[in-house]
Amino acid sequence: MPELEPRHLAFPLELEGSRFCSHAQDSDEEIADCIAVCVSYERGTRRGMPGFGVPSMVFRQGGPDLAALQSALVSDENEPRARYEVELDDDRLLEALALVEIGFDERGGV
Repeated sequence: MPELEPRHLAFPLELEGSRFCSHAQDSDEEIADCIAVCVSYERGTRRGMPGFGVPSMVFRQGGPDLAALQSALVSDENEPRARYEVELDDDRLLEALALVEIGFDERGGV
C-alpha cells in the first residue's frame, strides 16, 4: 500500500469541487497558511499558548511594525519552520494582514 502524504486544510477554508482544499505538509503553501493563521491572532488571546500570535498593531501609526511581525512569526510559539523575510511590498504578508483586519471587523473590533 502506498504511503500517503500528510496534508493540511488550506487557509482560508475553501472548497475544490466537493472537497476542502489542502496543502502537503511542510510545503511552502502550508507554511504560508500557518503564518496567516498566526498573524490572525493577537498575542495573548489563546489561553494555553499566551505567546502565540503577533503584537497588537491596531493603533500603530505608519503601518505595521514589520520587524516585530517577523520576530513574532519565527518564534517557537508560532511557526518555527518559517524563515520569512518581511518586506512592505510582500503580497502574501499584506494579504494576511487584510484577513486580520476583516477578522477584527467581523468580531466587532476596530
